[in-house]
Amino acid sequence: MLFRSDVFLTNMRPKSLAGIGLSPEQVHERHPNLVVATITGYGLDGPDADLPGYDIGAFWARTGIARDLVPRGAAPVGVRGGLGDHYTGLSVTAGLLAALLERSRTGKGRIVETSLMRTGLWAIGHQVVVQETFGRLESAKPRDVAPTPLVNCYETGDGHWFWLIGLEADRHFPTVAAAIERPELLQDERFADAKARRKNSTELIACFDEAFRSQPLAHWKEKFREHDVWWAPAQTMAEVLEDPQIHATGGFVEVANPDGDPYRSVNNPITFRGSPLRTTGPSPKVGEHTDEVLRELGL
Repeated sequence: MLFRSDVFLTNMRPKSLAGIGLSPEQVHERHPNLVVATITGYGLDGPDADLPGYDIGAFWARTGIARDLVPRGAAPVGVRGGLGDHYTGLSVTAGLLAALLERSRTGKGRIVETSLMRTGLWAIGHQVVVQETFGRLESAKPRDVAPTPLVNCYETGDGHWFWLIGLEADRHFPTVAAAIERPELLQDERFADAKARRKNSTELIACFDEAFRSQPLAHWKEKFREHDVWWAPAQTMAEVLEDPQIHATGGFVEVANPDGDPYRSVNNPITFRGSPLRTTGPSPKVGEHTDEVLRELGL
């Protein structure tokens, strides 16, 4: 089987692979034209290489993400299932494609490795570099005292939440003030510039809260469109399933089901224009092809 393969991909721990003669080095030595790819929790080297590494441990907790998302002193926040796994899958795919391209030019394979920990470190890289550069990192703040009121979440009168995304505060503050019909805020010395708004963020957030809770989300959608306010809804999963923009971009795929009706699932994030993936599957059952693979190996 390996003689006819382009890639050998594994997510087993280094010690386990070596025990069955399938460490990356062992496989690459026997098949130098093969691209060997490994996904581990903590990498192939170092004192913790053989630790078990689900994404909640290696991706979320070990890299500081769980602590960075909450205010100082608060309990670390948990991760939803599969988040780190999906990021890491994209990482190893990128590495595999690069190695296959190299092989097409040199005829030689390569060992490609990624890990949940290294991918998590990359995901939170901005904060890591700030800590490294300045020796400190401002902790996350509760939304009512956030230092950037123009990049904050707010609740509407009918209980929906949304984010303002006014990253260029001097540019976006006037449009928000116009949308909530509070032009006098632009003349208020407490909010005159970025430094003043940061110093008096609690007061400005309170003004925004009062305004946004006075009307339902549908009202604010129209106002934001009218005044070119940059924003995004903080949707529930039920709302995500019905989001017309996600549907328009092919965010879901129909999966065949040999045991019943097809079902809807999340599509991969890449679209090849002209060949959209609308249906797929069915996924093989556990062990469905074991006998077939063993027979091809002459076992």
